[in-house]
Parts: sequence; C-alpha cells; structure tokens
Amino acid sequence: QTQADVPTKASGAPCRILVVDDDEAVRRLLEAELKSAGYDVVMAANGRQGIENMDDSVDVAILDINMPEVDGMECLRHADGSRRRPRGDGCNQGRSV
Repeated sequence: QTQADVPTKASGAPCRILVVDDDEAVRRLLEAELKSAGYDVVMAANGRQGIENMDDSVDVAILDINMPEVDGMECLRHADGSRRRPRGDGCNQGRSV
C-alpha cells in the first residue's frame, strides 16, 4: 500500500474507526485488518465503552448488535443523538478494506 492509498481526512489525518464488540477475537481481527489498511482504530469491549469513545473524532463505527447490557443499537442511538453535522473533513470516498 502506498502513501496515496492510505485513507485520510481532508486534514491529512487517518480516518478513525471505532470497533465495539464483546468478542475479543473479533476485536483483535478487525483491529489488525483496519490498522494494516492505514486506519486509526479505537477499540471498545462493550457498548458502554463504545458510547464513552464515540465522539467527533470517530468517522466510522463498527458495532456488534448483540452485546450484554448496552447493545450495538443503543450505541447507534447514542451516536445519532449526540453527533453534530458532518465537519466536512470526513474520510475519502470510495475506499474499502
């Protein structure tokens, strides 16, 4: 992967992805794959941690829907209600991992 292929925001910073999953093996796999593709990855072991880590620096969230206590849908509802309008420096379009 060349420097031009690394997914970035308009500011040049790598895109930040929040991974929320209660399965450690899934978290480790996603973290390794996403980091190797050039993303800045934030990990959360449960929905409560996911909500705590979900802020304006997160560009994309990958959520496990079925988790104890706070599930992925609750995280999504929190993100939808707490996020402001897009900042205009989102990740490059058309990228896939």
